[in-house]
Amino acid sequence: MKFFLVDRQGNSKLPILRSKLFWAGVAIKLLLAICFASNYLRDLFAPFANYFISSGFENPYAHFYSNGTGTEFPYPPLMLWVFSSFSTLLYPFFGHLSGFSAVDSLLYRLPLFFADLAILFVLLRWLKTYTREVLVWYWLSPILIYINYFHGQLDVIPMAFLFGSMYFLFKNKWLSSVVFLAFAIGCKTNMLLVLPFFAIYLFKIPNFTLKSALGAIFVLCSVIFLVNLPYIGSDGFMNMVYNNPVQQQVFNLYYQFDEHLKFFFIPSVYFVLVLYYASFKFVNRDQLILFLAFTFLILTLMIAPMQGWYYWVVPFLVFFIIKQGPKVKMVFVMLTVLYFLYFALIPHSDFLSSFNFSNSDYIINDNPLILNVAFSLFQTTLILTGFLIFRKGISTNMQAKFLSQPYMIGIGGDSASGKSTLTSALVSIFESHNTEVIRGDDMHKWERGNENWNSFTHLDPKANKLHEDYLHALSLKTGNKVKRSFYDHDTGEFALPKFIKPNKLILFEGLHSFYLKNQSDIYDFKIFMEPSEELRTWWKVKRDVDKRGYAPSQVLEQIKKRQEDSIKYIRSQANQADLKAHFFSKKELNPLDLDSKPDLGLKISISNSMNIDEVLERLKKIETLKISHEYEDNIQNITFFGNVSKLEIDNLAYRLLPQLEEIGVYNAEWQKDFDGIVQLFVVFLVFRKMEVNNL
Repeated sequence: MKFFLVDRQGNSKLPILRSKLFWAGVAIKLLLAICFASNYLRDLFAPFANYFISSGFENPYAHFYSNGTGTEFPYPPLMLWVFSSFSTLLYPFFGHLSGFSAVDSLLYRLPLFFADLAILFVLLRWLKTYTREVLVWYWLSPILIYINYFHGQLDVIPMAFLFGSMYFLFKNKWLSSVVFLAFAIGCKTNMLLVLPFFAIYLFKIPNFTLKSALGAIFVLCSVIFLVNLPYIGSDGFMNMVYNNPVQQQVFNLYYQFDEHLKFFFIPSVYFVLVLYYASFKFVNRDQLILFLAFTFLILTLMIAPMQGWYYWVVPFLVFFIIKQGPKVKMVFVMLTVLYFLYFALIPHSDFLSSFNFSNSDYIINDNPLILNVAFSLFQTTLILTGFLIFRKGISTNMQAKFLSQPYMIGIGGDSASGKSTLTSALVSIFESHNTEVIRGDDMHKWERGNENWNSFTHLDPKANKLHEDYLHALSLKTGNKVKRSFYDHDTGEFALPKFIKPNKLILFEGLHSFYLKNQSDIYDFKIFMEPSEELRTWWKVKRDVDKRGYAPSQVLEQIKKRQEDSIKYIRSQANQADLKAHFFSKKELNPLDLDSKPDLGLKISISNSMNIDEVLERLKKIETLKISHEYEDNIQNITFFGNVSKLEIDNLAYRLLPQLEEIGVYNAEWQKDFDGIVQLFVVFLVFRKMEVNNL
């Protein structure tokens, strides 16, 4: 229960409980649930469920297929069980009531209400910083309120299971996701449409193995089979659920080639969408949501619409419009108005007949021209909405780095400057299954002990295969794998080469990361580590003594030998970086006294064009940190003294970086103190630079 109510920072996941908008929505919905019911709920769904309950759970499909129209309840058994759950529990108390009363209306609406709440919860988790917008555009959506609490369609129930499935999918809890997806299909068979998109998403996750895939297929099929098992031999069930006229509308739009040959448009368009989604090299949350929105929207465009079908589209549209500008919201408002205009004008509209559970039919409009004009305007707005989803959502998403191609971060600096420490820290943020690390030391020309090292230092470009390194970077950047050797610092030898595949994030760490101009230009973001020379010397001596078995005098002699090449070849790369991290010690350090600890300070240098006010404002609230912020020429320098806890960094990242979850990162590990501050700035600036480049 704590997992669902409290996040990892201890903050409530349900701040809406303090919102007047939320409670206003609750009151409106429950009041409408008592007072209104269309003939779908009153004359079809409720009698079907009533028979199921009062008969002691006899097969209602067989009964109504033989004695009714055969269209009373075109849903699989799980929908029946969920829909009738509250009525079943309270049947001993209210079973004596005859007809369709206000109590019946409320009891049959409660499953819809809780499904509605579930979707709201998921949207709030995806759009953490947009609580008010989610309440306004989803919770108080006139279309959704009408469908659930006035008209009485049941589509919110399978949609709630679908949203639950996506929630777990994006948390990398694929087993829970598959179970919820099976529940969605067990409520409404059109949810089968999402299966190919889910499968593509899972197979594009690097840590999703063949064993996992077979397990997912087994769980999905088992749950669907068990849900349908009680009625699977019933002709009434098979005809009402899997062979009903509504589902056959998918094949109503076609081109007749000859007497026997037809081209079906809806399956064709759906097939194209699946193939297009499969063409993406990497997948993420927003991408999948937009493709599902586009898929369901196409269905509502190509089939004569029913009121409840828009529950397949609107929750996805809410996610989309909240993240877009006011123009998209205006289109959504127009769509809402035209929805009500069209369904008010259709023959036998339930706008009047639903009140007080009346059995009377009211014809509001009998002019087909007016109806068709309203329908044309409504469908045109849907087309415009689909265009905006594609243009501002899918197309933009495809162009974004980290989504359509590998995002490459270059990390440069001298030996023992903190490159590997930063690389490990960034891997812990973006998670190992999303990242690939390339180390420049793999491009040394010779193994340790080779006589050529008497003439060259490791810092000399001529001692490294830099142009081959560039070709590797270029191949990975364009989505191709490379075969690369690995330099083992423990032995000083090269390990056998192996293939490296591109990933969402590639961290390229080395001495010469920015030395070649063409390689420097490849990186999407560049970081240069330049600690004070005193601190770097102390770090290098300690590392080489502790980890590589050198004597302090040997390390100091090596540093002296490499100093000229360091100035000439390594430090000259610093000006190309988007961010420079300058660590220093406030107290003097003795490289022979390795038991002492540096008293660290940190200076971060970035372009003055980068807006970091939001980060600084939050960091300045931490009492244990002292921060100065200065501008110098085209650079802004931020200097830090003091300390900051891991939890404080984690809390800041939680509020500043919602984009991490958008790209599928849910378990970022933040460091404490200055390592955590560097992590925070790097990730913040990476996303800020991406946003600017995508404008």
